[in-house]
This record gives sequence, C-alpha cells and structure tokens, in this order.
Amino acid sequence: MSLFNKEDWDEIFSFEVKKIPKIDKSIINLMKKYSVTDLSKFRKIIFEPFLPTSTPYSNKEHFELNYIHLAYSIMHTFWEDNDNFSLDSSKLEGWYQLNIWGPLIDSVFRCSNINLIRGEGMNRASSDRKNQTNYGRRSERKEMEYLG
Repeated sequence: MSLFNKEDWDEIFSFEVKKIPKIDKSIINLMKKYSVTDLSKFRKIIFEPFLPTSTPYSNKEHFELNYIHLAYSIMHTFWEDNDNFSLDSSKLEGWYQLNIWGPLIDSVFRCSNINLIRGEGMNRASSDRKNQTNYGRRSERKEMEYLG
C-alpha cells in the first residue's frame, strides 16, 4: 500500500526536476585518494598537499577541495586517538555539536553566506506571547526582546 497513487508519483518526479550537478574530476579524485581503510596509509596521504605544488590557492576555485581536506583532517584527529566516538553512548549531543558538526558543517555554511546560529534562543512570537498581559500572571522576569 502506498501513500501516493500513480498520478501523484508522476507529478512528484516530474515537477521542476533539477539535473544532478556535475562533480569536478579533481573532487572525485581527492575523495578516492582519501578513501583508504588503513590508518598508516591515510596518515601519509592526509599530509600531502591537495593542490599541485605550482598551483596558487583560490577560494573561488578550490574551496570544495579545501573543505574535503579539512573534513578528513578533522576526522583524522579522532581516528589517531582511536576514539570510538560513534559507539560511545556517554558522549552527549553537545559533544557532537562541538567536535563534529561545528567544524564540519559551520565552515561550509560560512562560505555560503548562511548565518548559522548555534544554541537556543527565543523567537519573537514566543517572546511577544509571554509578554502579553492576558497571558496568565505577569512574572518579575525581564521581558525578552527580539534581537534578529
């Protein structure tokens, strides 16, 4: 049993379907180069330059290669420590945010001009609702303002 009938599926797969972007050969080659399972081999590879020696770095041209190198370098530090972080149930969500997701995800958003804000905050609707006089008894707490 399906949630969608044939007409629905046809529409889903035909509506503004975008082409899969072509991945540059240099990115594929670097990913293949880093795809080894032996740590001693990986250690040797990760410290090699990811650009040819005579090529000056350009963020516009080489950001993806730099990001791939950064991501593998970050993970390399965990692999060197023999840190079974993925199997360690004692590590809390904050540990993963700080050590894994922060370094890996934040750097790619920085280049995309996306303002990523980590942490908890109160949105304007919630703040406005809590500050209304008809919303229960007013507390002595400071009224929150929207800072966005």
